[in-house]
Amino acid sequence: MDLYKHICGPTPSRRLGFALAVDLIPPKTCNHNCNYCQLGPTKEYTVERKSFVPLDDVIAELDDFLGKGSKIDFITFPGSGEPTLSFDLGRALTAARQRGYPTALFTFGQLLYREDVLCDVQNASIILPTFLSANKETYYKIARPHPSLNFEDYLSGLEQLKLRYSGEVWLAVMLLNGLNDSPEELQNTKEWIEKIQPDRVQLTSAHRPSLVDTVAPLDYEAMMRARAILGAHCEILGDFQRKQDARYSGNATQMILNIIQRRPASTDELQKSLGLDVNELEKIVLDLVNDKKVEIHAYGSQRFLSLKEEKN
Repeated sequence: MDLYKHICGPTPSRRLGFALAVDLIPPKTCNHNCNYCQLGPTKEYTVERKSFVPLDDVIAELDDFLGKGSKIDFITFPGSGEPTLSFDLGRALTAARQRGYPTALFTFGQLLYREDVLCDVQNASIILPTFLSANKETYYKIARPHPSLNFEDYLSGLEQLKLRYSGEVWLAVMLLNGLNDSPEELQNTKEWIEKIQPDRVQLTSAHRPSLVDTVAPLDYEAMMRARAILGAHCEILGDFQRKQDARYSGNATQMILNIIQRRPASTDELQKSLGLDVNELEKIVLDLVNDKKVEIHAYGSQRFLSLKEEKN
């Protein structure tokens, strides 16, 4: 079982080291349609929680992968959409922790005001909510939430999380050029952060190709200016540095396809994930391009691979 349907990795995470991702959500099933999303437009726009994939199949893939002895630091739940939409999230987090690994949940946090969601997330070791703005208009411009969602519930849910969750909350502040990085916006964000007191605040930007071409990341100098307003305790997320201790022992071509079927990945990420020699990776990429299985996109100084879309 090499090309998995519900798990992906290990891939390098700037925050968590080498992470094995568990995906409980079909591609682009979400309660938002964020303009910076690397996965493209939302296909299933929903706020209904349900079981999207068979949990037994997910756990079987997890056990198969872990049985091969690959080294990972975390089991993560990022999802190809919003992971808290999965009715199986709580049981999946429990299963992952029972296998001896810390777990991390990536979420927009919009549903954290709900009692059932707050209960389900308790088994995550770390929760990493995304924060865009304390300004309602800015939030709607960037996040484009489902019409039934309420901005006040979003803020309330993040406050409730910090009060009722015993693990660590690492708040990811997504900064976008010209959208939420003005001094006024940043001052409002700072006041809100001080109100909920997350364990860590991490500043990031759109480092991957986005849904909307006009969305632009902040450069390092702009990130430093933002940090000067938000506070010296805030971390600026940089590039992943550590390389895999041992090369991936399976089929590297299949693993690359497995990774990029969920999101675009840079050649640098793939090399570090799989422990491949540069020339070896380049040969695999060239073969995949020639076979018309992948496309290459330039973004900044990096090259990103994505699955080639089949045209009807």
